[in-house]
Amino acid sequence: MASSSRKDLSIEQKLEILESLKSKKPKDVANDFKVGYSTVRKIKQHEKEIRKIVLSNGNLDRNEKNISKETVDSIQIWNFLCDSLSGALRIIEHIFDFPRLL
Repeated sequence: MASSSRKDLSIEQKLEILESLKSKKPKDVANDFKVGYSTVRKIKQHEKEIRKIVLSNGNLDRNEKNISKETVDSIQIWNFLCDSLSGALRIIEHIFDFPRLL
């Protein structure tokens, strides 16, 4: 069950939650980290922003821990794929709108 007091999660903890969501249900992850279900959902909704913060700051949490090059590379690939997919979807939308412009 979630704790009744507010928790200030580090970027590192948020990344751990995101990794846990790959193999567990949000409710189970919330119980594991002793946070509310809605907190886990918000972290998942803001995944791209969280990963960008890690890249731009070059650290995982407020204690200036360094992250491995492998993690940075993985996050950069993830962001590239998300941006590429977003661009591709915009192109597809324009293709389908083209006949309407004629």
